[in-house]
Amino acid sequence: PYHLDRATCGTMAIMGLRSNWGRLSPATKTSFSFLLQQRPPTRNASVTSSSGHFKIHYNTSGLHAVALTDNDGNSIPDYVDETIAAFEDSWVKQIDELGYNPPPSDGDGVYDIYISSLGTQSVYGLTWPLGSDTILPSYIEVDNNFTDANVYFTQGLDGLKVTAAHEFFHAIQFGYYADFNAAWWQEMTATWMEDVVYPEINDFYAYVPSRMNDPEASLDFFSGALPFGGAVFSHYVEQVYGIEAIRNVWATLLSRSPQNYSLNEIDSGMPSGGFSGVFPRYTVWNYLTGTRGRPNYYSEATELSAVKIRDLGVSGSGTGSVSIDHLGATYVRVGTSGLSGGLRGNFTFSDTNAFTFVVLLIKANQVELLWPQSTTVVVPNVNRFDEVVFIPTVTAF
Repeated sequence: PYHLDRATCGTMAIMGLRSNWGRLSPATKTSFSFLLQQRPPTRNASVTSSSGHFKIHYNTSGLHAVALTDNDGNSIPDYVDETIAAFEDSWVKQIDELGYNPPPSDGDGVYDIYISSLGTQSVYGLTWPLGSDTILPSYIEVDNNFTDANVYFTQGLDGLKVTAAHEFFHAIQFGYYADFNAAWWQEMTATWMEDVVYPEINDFYAYVPSRMNDPEASLDFFSGALPFGGAVFSHYVEQVYGIEAIRNVWATLLSRSPQNYSLNEIDSGMPSGGFSGVFPRYTVWNYLTGTRGRPNYYSEATELSAVKIRDLGVSGSGTGSVSIDHLGATYVRVGTSGLSGGLRGNFTFSDTNAFTFVVLLIKANQVELLWPQSTTVVVPNVNRFDEVVFIPTVTAF
């Protein structure tokens, strides 16, 4: 079981409050004035990584202290050594191997990491923007132990590792496009990046149910754990179109330097002509998860939460209606046990031009896809298949 009330990344909460600062009441501004801080309180110790990329700030006593264990005898607490290693892993993977730009400098050429006690805030980490432009330097805070089982799905050093990968990608993102309106894309790809840097940890599994349990919600709807669970979309794009496809979207955001964000900015960087070409097959992959997992789809399909379906289970006929948001889908399954002859599906859409329609014909070792050109679909000899799944998707926005 996965607990969606546990910690997430706190970066977008910061970005959201900063973006809407002018709309807040004086009392609210007073309560959240700490979000305008340029730096956290000074720590009593610091060390710069051997590469010169990172400076780690930490305390040896008090609330934010790290454990003082020093098994290698280098006079640096082991937890600080592990923090350096996790961020260096992230630099090597994200910048040296994947080709992303380094995060914008705050002036001294060293990226600052602060180790803090974050468990009471229910966040793994925070990437703090320094400024209010669409391209920003930043610094990062990470928890000082990741030991609270009631807060962190992934604990200990594994929690530290995925947090480093996630938050450092936010720091990189702020060098491409830092506006809060793209928060869904920022969190989706940062959660995906955890698995790219540390594929053996899989913290993102904890958030996938939020997306799979609400497939009708828009892919860009930022609520609760939805954007974190949306990492499955990034995994799909990576597996089908190549890992560079995600970077290409970020490069598009940078080159366009949009001052007024719209979903078109993401769409224009997508492969296959945009969401209209990418999204429908993604919905197919989502059906083939959990116990329905099949080879040649998600590499971790059987480990992912299964998408919610509307199971008609008809022996004669069945009807229903549902509201689907843009870049959302619904799944209508018909089990064929006991059926004979043909199966007819009649669908009425509020805007036919906004919908794409996919039908899955599934049997033990085969999945066939139909792309109907009509809102009426007839499947002859339906007992040739174990199940038929109708998937209306909204690709217009």
